[in-house]
Amino acid sequence: MRGFIDGEYQDGEVRGRVFVCGQTGCGKTTEMLRLIGQCSGGAVFFDTTGRHEIRGAVIVHEPGELERALLARIGKGSEHFRVLYQPWGGDLIEHFRHACRIVELIASITFAIDEVDSFCGPEWGSSHVPAELYKLAHFGRHAGKYWRGKRRGVALLYTARIPTSVARVLSSQAYEMRLFHEHESSYLNYYAKGPLGKDNARKLLALRNYQFYIWKNDGKPMALAGGDHNGNKGNKAGNNF
Repeated sequence: MRGFIDGEYQDGEVRGRVFVCGQTGCGKTTEMLRLIGQCSGGAVFFDTTGRHEIRGAVIVHEPGELERALLARIGKGSEHFRVLYQPWGGDLIEHFRHACRIVELIASITFAIDEVDSFCGPEWGSSHVPAELYKLAHFGRHAGKYWRGKRRGVALLYTARIPTSVARVLSSQAYEMRLFHEHESSYLNYYAKGPLGKDNARKLLALRNYQFYIWKNDGKPMALAGGDHNGNKGNKAGNNF
């Protein structure tokens, strides 16, 4: 399904803002790429580390290339596409800020950001994120100025390894979280004091590789998803947090 659902832009399983969090190697980027693969419309993947591949994607390295790639496809009968932005040279943060501006301007896009915590921190002032990302997180459903005010919308999909490193103004806006195994007590407490609650936070301890829970801001119970692709027995559960 693609379009506006309850005022939020949605494509496939991605609606509004989806936060995917977990330790290195647990499968969060694999899940992000799977979600992108389900999108029937356009998707831009900002490859913070510059090491990922997307079959059939147009690869760009600079803001101008990104803008040209999007305008060549959106609104011209080719709205199913993938663009992989891999910054080459220069300031990584400036690459990211420009990419956010272009996505917000053109819209009708799922914007995936790998390791979003690379762009969060106290240097960004009270919001703790670049202004361009803040705007997408809070007002992405109104995006699309290029089209003379016609609302086209942006859905955000972002990953991080450490939940507490993601600014609250970003994580608090997530309609959905996909959470992988966690054993660090301070991170579990972070989830417990948030919308998950303590009982749900405990469940993250028992997850195996590539398993995750899906929490949605709809009042329904968390759902178990994914699976162990490597045949591992998983991590032992504990409850000291």
